[in-house]
Amino acid sequence: MSWPELQGQELALLKGAFANPRQLHAAFDGREEAAELIEVFLPGINRDGKYQRADVLVAWAQENESAIKRQRRESLHGMWEVLPQQRVVPKLTDTFDELARSNPLVLLPALQRKRRLLRENTDATQRAKEEQLARKKYALQLAEILKEAKLPLVQQLEGVDRPEEVWPRIFGTRRSKTLRNRLKAWQPFRTWLQCVHEVQWPTSVRQLIDYSNERFRSECGKTVLNSFQASLAVLEQVGKVAETQRLSSDTTWLAHLKSLTADLVGEQAPVQQAPMITVAMIISLELHIAREDEPEYIRAMAFVALLAVYGSMRMDDLQGMLPATMQLTAQGFRATLGRTKTTGADRRNKEVSVFIHRQAGLSGFDWLGEGFALWKKYTQPRDFLVMIARDDWKGPTKHFAKSEVVAGYVREVFKRLATPKFEDGAYRLNLQRYLLVEGAQGFFTGHSPRNWLTSAAAVLGWSKDQRDFLGRWMIGGSGSADYTRTAREVVHRIQIGVCEAIVTGKGGEYQESEALEELKAFVDERGGSGALARRRHDLLRTVEGVRCLGSKWPAIEQDDADASEEEEAPEAMNVEGSATKYFISISRKTGHRRLHLNGPCHVKPHHCNRVEFVERVALDQIDSICRDCKHRMREDQGAEDDQDTSSESGSTSDSSSEEG
Repeated sequence: MSWPELQGQELALLKGAFANPRQLHAAFDGREEAAELIEVFLPGINRDGKYQRADVLVAWAQENESAIKRQRRESLHGMWEVLPQQRVVPKLTDTFDELARSNPLVLLPALQRKRRLLRENTDATQRAKEEQLARKKYALQLAEILKEAKLPLVQQLEGVDRPEEVWPRIFGTRRSKTLRNRLKAWQPFRTWLQCVHEVQWPTSVRQLIDYSNERFRSECGKTVLNSFQASLAVLEQVGKVAETQRLSSDTTWLAHLKSLTADLVGEQAPVQQAPMITVAMIISLELHIAREDEPEYIRAMAFVALLAVYGSMRMDDLQGMLPATMQLTAQGFRATLGRTKTTGADRRNKEVSVFIHRQAGLSGFDWLGEGFALWKKYTQPRDFLVMIARDDWKGPTKHFAKSEVVAGYVREVFKRLATPKFEDGAYRLNLQRYLLVEGAQGFFTGHSPRNWLTSAAAVLGWSKDQRDFLGRWMIGGSGSADYTRTAREVVHRIQIGVCEAIVTGKGGEYQESEALEELKAFVDERGGSGALARRRHDLLRTVEGVRCLGSKWPAIEQDDADASEEEEAPEAMNVEGSATKYFISISRKTGHRRLHLNGPCHVKPHHCNRVEFVERVALDQIDSICRDCKHRMREDQGAEDDQDTSSESGSTSDSSSEEG
């Protein structure tokens, strides 16, 4: 039996993958599968060329069909002749299952057959029905936004017959994906509006500019702001907002948006530091954790804000923190950042640690111990820290909160802070007075906590090489134990040195007059009393010629017996699951089960509706394997294994069907 008549290089690729023509004949059934096989060996080939070669393979297979059948009969006859008298049945099923559990690529042919049967038995109108249901779902959610905002359309449709049929149609013929994208782009802004301005709909261009600036500072994607503008335009148009009152058409806003977008596209974003938080805010945050009159998750978010303050962390750094690694010892708090802007499974630095000294603090309250105890209650399996809050703020849901949502939560905490006062040798909160008054809450952003410690350390004379350890910029690519010990010691010294200087004036004089003046100017520009806002924050007083808090040090007492260098029994956060090699994502609508590598895959468990963590895999557990993970598995096996499985991959080109 001869090989098909293909060009020399193309035929050589097939001969390298198939031991003989008979194996090639068994690798495809029909023109479509032959085309898939060609595409595997000749990636990037155009459609005409692919099907031209597929036709050659199909014609060759038909010509040799009778010869193949004869060889199969002869092989079968020979097998019966050499079989022993006593029949021995090897446990092939057990062998296959064991192999499949350790190497999911073995399951690819069986998964391809399952998908083929599924396609053959699928209702031809299913896609249209799903599109109709999805359009209705997203249209109703967008309609709720219009109702919350009380736009003119709501009044026009008040009392209309059969509103459940009318509201889904107000968005015209827009596709479900368009409506979904408009909703997705609007939701972060909606959360931001509620947290910062306590409104459901923007009332001025200033709100749009403030929000876009905050997203810009958080290094959002280059299409994020344009998507937000598209959502605003659609909602104003459908909501019947008068053209003269539409914020999406405001020339100042459009010019600002164009400038930000140009910087994002050109990757020339100017550095814009978020406003510095004040000493009064830090003291109030520490005391806020103990407030029993506040919802539990608000107190928990105050702890998160303080982690960002003393750990010099961005909001997305917080979401890279692995709760299972959080420990509180006599030396202090420690946790691992598994995925940040500069670390992760696919980067040179896989992970890095964050440290906070046990006595770091200004108020004298053990905020680390109290806040850690709060977060110990949240044992949901996850590889991030902050979850979406419940509506009543009494606890979290199980869902992942994006960095801009975390920033919004921190601003919500800022709004609730009470003014601290020094009374009877200790700081307490005056619950009758808010700390951020006269609109001052709009001055600080969710990113303000991050730069406080590094800026304070610079003012107090710490060198840049030492300050670089605060932001983990000195990791150097090794992540070794020596680096970790050095980083911990340097970070702890800076944290304690800064806190002691602010509390007692020893080691330098911390000045925040510039930050207070910026706050005063911000409030004055908006018609408030800048002097009142400044006075609430000015806690430093002159003691022996030095501006400081003038309270006792150390602010947090610690027993000498507990401060040993050895950490024998750290108190660790108990979080379920997630240390397995694989996880299976389960579709909300179809129940489709897709296998992913846990960690390297760009799909994260917390982004999925439902997941199962597994160490070993069986065929009845999954319906497909993630396209990117499949490539990673083949790369991990090396060139030889990749060649051995090429015939399987040729008949299971499932990239588009898996991800669709």
